[in-house]
Amino acid sequence: MIVPARYHDGEHFPDDARCVQWEDFADFASTVPAFWKTRAAVDLDKRIKVWASVIASRVQAAPAFRSDWPVVDAEPVVAPSPPLGSL
Repeated sequence: MIVPARYHDGEHFPDDARCVQWEDFADFASTVPAFWKTRAAVDLDKRIKVWASVIASRVQAAPAFRSDWPVVDAEPVVAPSPPLGSL
């Protein structure tokens, strides 16, 4: 099970990671200790709680463990690159 999140820019994600939807916490990326005393920190806390409930739902919906579960190596998905306009 994969439940991805973005905390920084996401530009340097591997191509296969860019092809999935992630929870976006980039607006809260801060290394300043004072951040935790702001309204944004309260908003982040609320978002994490909502995301935690999504994760809990996915865990509950996951199939039971099976030691004989087949492992299949899949070809990576390559996202199409959008055309870039000229300036």
